[in-house]
Amino acid sequence: MSSRRLLSGEPLLDTFSTECAIARIAGGQSGAADAAWARSLAEQLDPRGQRDAAIRAAARLVAETSTHATARRLESELRRYLAAAWLRERDFATPNAAASPLRVELRRIAKLTDGEGVGWRTITDVIDFT
Repeated sequence: MSSRRLLSGEPLLDTFSTECAIARIAGGQSGAADAAWARSLAEQLDPRGQRDAAIRAAARLVAETSTHATARRLESELRRYLAAAWLRERDFATPNAAASPLRVELRRIAKLTDGEGVGWRTITDVIDFT
């Protein structure tokens, strides 16, 4: 749990500690099982969790020798997608049937960020958290 506290002295729960608390309450699980269960729940219900899942999936597709290099490459691919294809594809209900797996994940990230994209530092944080 977070060591930060509100003025009233109550603990301030951040997103990750809240997810772990939910996991403990719901399943009586502990440790790594808490984190996996909470991440799974967040990826299903929370838009930021869905975005993070899409980032992780895209990062696996462009994997480089380091997390930093992977994040830089993914940011570059995402910027290229947003500049070249997003404006044409943003209103489509589903991705093009011939789209590559990377393009599908880039589209998912773009939809979840309203076309804003994600910086390499955020991508690094998401990848490192896995």
